[in-house]
Amino acid sequence: MRKILANIGWIFFDKIFRMAIGMLVSLWIARYLGPAEFGVLNYATLFPTILAAFAGFGLTNTLMVEFVSNNGNPLEQRRLLQTGLFIKLLAGCLMYGLSCCLNYILNRDNPQLFFLINVTGLILILQSSDIIDTYFQSQTKAKLSVVVKLISFGLASIIRVYALLTKQGILFLALINIAEMVIVYGLIVGIYQNRIAKIASNFRQAISYELIGQLLRISWPIMITEFFVFVYMKVDQFMIESLSTDKELGLYGAALRLSETWYFIAIAINTSFYPKIAESWSVNKEKFYKQYQELINVLTYISIALAIFVSLFSHQLIDLLYGADYEHAAIILSVHIWAGVFVFTGVGTNNLMIIKNLQKFVLIKTIAGAFINVYLNYLLIPEFGALGASIATLIAYGLQAYVLNLFFKPARTVFNLQSKSFINFLTLQRPMTVKIS
Repeated sequence: MRKILANIGWIFFDKIFRMAIGMLVSLWIARYLGPAEFGVLNYATLFPTILAAFAGFGLTNTLMVEFVSNNGNPLEQRRLLQTGLFIKLLAGCLMYGLSCCLNYILNRDNPQLFFLINVTGLILILQSSDIIDTYFQSQTKAKLSVVVKLISFGLASIIRVYALLTKQGILFLALINIAEMVIVYGLIVGIYQNRIAKIASNFRQAISYELIGQLLRISWPIMITEFFVFVYMKVDQFMIESLSTDKELGLYGAALRLSETWYFIAIAINTSFYPKIAESWSVNKEKFYKQYQELINVLTYISIALAIFVSLFSHQLIDLLYGADYEHAAIILSVHIWAGVFVFTGVGTNNLMIIKNLQKFVLIKTIAGAFINVYLNYLLIPEFGALGASIATLIAYGLQAYVLNLFFKPARTVFNLQSKSFINFLTLQRPMTVKIS
């Protein structure tokens, strides 16, 4: 238990520290650029990530489960890591090439945006370092990757401040983001090689077509699901850019900075507690579900408390942090923050869906959520701009992450866990701490 709390403590420290410093620098950038240019930078950063799911191939969640199930077999864990890294590197290179092609077709007449997107698209290759980060988290060694991220983030933040003080342009700011990822990649690979094993050691023997096929068979539904998760989480920004204005996109981006910045809490709690909860699955199902209910309770209480607070003080927060130019972002924020309730409970039940072999159902309901979101955005954005996108997002998240679980019998257990957590909050039941014995 002490090891788990230390692990979650390091993840929280990393996220809170980076959130605090990153928020200050991001606010400075938003004020410096103004809503219109801030919208352009957001769009350039967002564009290549539409292919991120295919570059990641759904391996992060799959390998978390595999690393945990092979805790007593370090050689197999190393083999899984090497194979996963190979798959993600190859897929990342292919997706970066595709991103450049799509960018040429759509944005070749806008040289600045075209170059910005090609620079930010390198994230598709660099995200492969997530495999090593996932391994460290599965072994409750989050401290190792946290130190790497803090060093990289600190250096990048100093350069961002320099860029703002010397009035550098958007391209310079985009290059800093990629430089940060390059530093993370180099350091995290170096730490793994010094502390655990040489990645290149027996690399050819570790890469087998059988293991690649096994991982891809498990992961492909997750990969497609993650793509449609991106669609229903990020398509609103693409549609604002095409159906409204850069200024509306900048306002929406400002609201999202404050709304989505809290999602790390759900990820940190879930990632740290899940490995120990999972140990009860094959031994004691009753204990497993009791612990899982407690986990969902904690996530629900935290997310609703955050939503209430941010909704009540959205105008004050926007005015204080962004200034008068962004005043219309307050109503956008007060609506969008409630989507986080369904994000928190969705993150909490992701691993349960995998362990119950419900990946295909998750894929189907995610596709449904994506189409609902696109349709609602198409109806609401022309009339209400970024506020319409927030309303569409809230409805789509609620349907996808919660309501649709009711209509598929094997997933009804998940629906019941979520419903009970909502009822516990409404009836003022004391939130329970997740106890791992």
